[in-house]
Amino acid sequence: MANLTAAQPVQAEIEHTYAVTLYDFSVKGDKAVTPRFGAQGPIGMQIGQEKVTFSFKFFAPATGLEFDWNTLSKKVGGFTITFSLGAERHQMYGCRVQSRAIASNPETGDVTYSADGAAIEWLPIS
Repeated sequence: MANLTAAQPVQAEIEHTYAVTLYDFSVKGDKAVTPRFGAQGPIGMQIGQEKVTFSFKFFAPATGLEFDWNTLSKKVGGFTITFSLGAERHQMYGCRVQSRAIASNPETGDVTYSADGAAIEWLPIS
């Protein structure tokens, strides 16, 4: 039986700056995959382009949000998100926020900024 250690929580960087207040981070890559069959059996597989989406939440400190989303959303070519997954480093290029929301819970005192978006490409960089 292997004795493996779990990866540490994902730390993400937005535009090469660590996102200290970021949590509940997720990335998804969907690719259309279609098997093709002929009268003689399997022909092969059609593989489409990957659609990369992401979502995250930020704790909202009293001093304001950690990043200027208005400026990032207007950046030509989008922005980058870099993150570690264990010993691997990954980067998403051409990121754009598609939807954003603010949630406030007076009972717990919790204020959250959340965003969902898409990227042009998601690549391992080391």
